[in-house]
Amino acid sequence: MGFGTKIGLVNTTDDLEALDSAESDDRAVVTQHQMHPCFGFVLSGEVWSGSTGGRIRMDQMAYIEIVNATTLEMKNNSVVMVDLMRKF
Repeated sequence: MGFGTKIGLVNTTDDLEALDSAESDDRAVVTQHQMHPCFGFVLSGEVWSGSTGGRIRMDQMAYIEIVNATTLEMKNNSVVMVDLMRKF
């Protein structure tokens, strides 16, 4: 069983069409491509029985994105991974 924290960078690109913004909208274009600092945590564990095992890992990552140069959005992403393993 393990627990950890992480920091890093996230690169995002906004879809101006989905935001109903045009290429001529300077506010939207300025924040279309961004790099955000992010933070999060990881929780993981492994179980083995002879030569067969399993692992579960849960990752959480959060960052704040600027949308259309006027709106701040808090983004929280969670990922759960399950691995089945075999030793040879």
